[in-house]
Amino acid sequence: MRQPSSMLAVVLLVFTTAFAATACKKNPASMSHEEKVATLSEQGKRLARGWKLDVNASAAANSQAVEKASGIKSDVKLGGDVGKLAQFAAKSYFFGFEKTSLKTVYEESYGEGLLSTATTGWWELDADGARLTLRGAGSDKGKDRVYTIRQLDADKLVLAANDTGVIEVFGPK
Repeated sequence: MRQPSSMLAVVLLVFTTAFAATACKKNPASMSHEEKVATLSEQGKRLARGWKLDVNASAAANSQAVEKASGIKSDVKLGGDVGKLAQFAAKSYFFGFEKTSLKTVYEESYGEGLLSTATTGWWELDADGARLTLRGAGSDKGKDRVYTIRQLDADKLVLAANDTGVIEVFGPK
């Protein structure tokens, strides 16, 4: 039969090990954005940042899609002041995390500075990282938008809206 002091030592060892294991887990609220990004899949890691719509690249991608489908050629480019205004008012995304958890959130904004408007919601990638779902919050609640990711690397994000087929090309913000 074991001595009471050795039983106490075993119990203390078990509690100390359990406490150390839970203490080593970092609280999501105290994690940096980079630490939270490290918890994502490789595709999620590339996505989790700011992206700004490139209006001319998007117009060119949609023109190519129309030409391929119909044979009708178009070459739309926004230049000068019109191009600057279109780029200023263009859509931006930031894919990140809710402050106190590891729940993925996004902010979609149009314009910049005081002249901007933004909405937020939750995002998720499917298992193979080819489909991005944006779930709305607030007045957009229940309105999921689904995109096919055509390209995602350090310099470019290309999304195709599953409901309309419109192609959007983004660069890092």
